[in-house]
Amino acid sequence: MFEKRCIIRKTAVVIFIAFFLPACLGYHFRGYEDSLPADIKTVAIKPFGNRTYESQAENYMVNALVNEFSRSKRLTVVAVENADLVISGAVLAIDTSSISYIGDDRTYEYRVKVKIEVEVRDRRRDEVVWQNNNMSEVEEYHTSGVPNDVQNQKRIAIRKTCKVLAENIHDRLLIDF
Repeated sequence: MFEKRCIIRKTAVVIFIAFFLPACLGYHFRGYEDSLPADIKTVAIKPFGNRTYESQAENYMVNALVNEFSRSKRLTVVAVENADLVISGAVLAIDTSSISYIGDDRTYEYRVKVKIEVEVRDRRRDEVVWQNNNMSEVEEYHTSGVPNDVQNQKRIAIRKTCKVLAENIHDRLLIDF
């Protein structure tokens, strides 16, 4: 009886491996595939423009890009004159809308959309290798309704959207170059 259960378990494991393991073979972690040419080792991030009324938005975007490329360690962040690739761009728009309200018609939850344009240039060849003039990301945030809290939560949401945009730019360069 014990031997029969062992055989059934072993058979189940073999069937599991045979059918489900191949489905996982194409899976890889973010940043696993590196399609950048081997001679590209450095990146510079130029200051972004800010075409919005939101102060510091351009700094949030640049800081998010620097953090993302520094974290991944695939490309070293350097000054423009030493870079293989140069990233530049602008924050084009920051739109905020109310999405839910509390009791006395005060807004409780907002949605912020950050829209940017970005260009990646190969500095050595002086050619654009990738650009997107309409990248955007959305983040929702809750507030207490107190004006200071509304502004603080909005800034946090803008930083989060910039972080996601930076991740998208990073991944586009490393995976889909």
